[in-house]
Amino acid sequence: MTDDYKFQITDDDPISLYNYAKQCQDAGDTDDALIFYNKSITADSTCPHGWYGMSYIYFQQGAYDIAFKKSCQGVKEADYSKYHDPIHFELGQIMLDSASKLAEKINIVSYNNSVFKELEQKGNCKIYCKDFKQDEISSFLGFGPDYNQDFHNIVYNSALPDSEYRILHELIHLKFKIENHKKGIKLPYTFSNKAYQLFYYKNIVTYQNKYKKFSPTDLNKRMSNDFTQLYALLITNIIDLFIEKEIYYKIPELRPLQVLSTIAENKRIEKRTLGFENHMPTEIFHKIMIINHLEFLNLKELYGMNQITDIPITSELIKKAEELYQICKEAMYSSNFCTQIATTMNIVADKLELKYLLE
Repeated sequence: MTDDYKFQITDDDPISLYNYAKQCQDAGDTDDALIFYNKSITADSTCPHGWYGMSYIYFQQGAYDIAFKKSCQGVKEADYSKYHDPIHFELGQIMLDSASKLAEKINIVSYNNSVFKELEQKGNCKIYCKDFKQDEISSFLGFGPDYNQDFHNIVYNSALPDSEYRILHELIHLKFKIENHKKGIKLPYTFSNKAYQLFYYKNIVTYQNKYKKFSPTDLNKRMSNDFTQLYALLITNIIDLFIEKEIYYKIPELRPLQVLSTIAENKRIEKRTLGFENHMPTEIFHKIMIINHLEFLNLKELYGMNQITDIPITSELIKKAEELYQICKEAMYSSNFCTQIATTMNIVADKLELKYLLE
């Protein structure tokens, strides 16, 4: 990051990301979240649909709302070239809403992803994960053009229907890595850590003791609650499974359950690890992974088993997976995020006979 690469906090106060973050750290200012927005970047005419603006967010402690309100405003004010359609203002609002609900009043500690790879590509939608670490300064999240900057970066094209899920998905990553880091649980950039699963399962069960059934209103009110976030995490993970059906072959680190821990040397998941026949169609394989992911939540109650591999792969299970696959696909294109999560989770609970959620 060079000193002449300018970022803007206010219209009259341009300053570099690194220098400003370093100044705040040296001054011991740990009570704010800093947002850096570069208004000088316009849509890229080399991209079919163009990119709109760029934001970098550096978290020290608390104050998520401040950062994301500024980010939202920055997105709305971003310039765009004459070659492309105007910016989608909804993107900034979604980011603001998601952040304020998911990360309200939590303390932030420095956490290094120590990962750099292209995680997924779909058309012009790319997601990168790389740590920006200089003198113990770390940046976790950004969104903007694919300039391969050194921070946790979401790069997306606003014309894609899943952009809001991409933003929410990354916010949830950040939330849970931080929460577990505070508790002394060191997590890689995966969903396969055993301690993470236990934390995940424990809170899901605790949630049902406090709230009896989902409703869109309740979900909106309780999005800052850890337990509700876990359900949002569940839905976003399911969505990931079918956005790219080959995701497990490309990115084994993103496997949601320990059952996928046996990975072949060539990074392709061996279907035999799950007890599947080698000739099983890939599409069915992924649909079963969806249903297995969900059934894990009530595994002990339903089956008295501790491993997903113990679940018998029956025609009924495949049918259930087909139904859920369609439900989740429809949820992805919903315009009302909270309503769809509430509705979907009730349907999922019914289909999986998760009675403790509905009693």
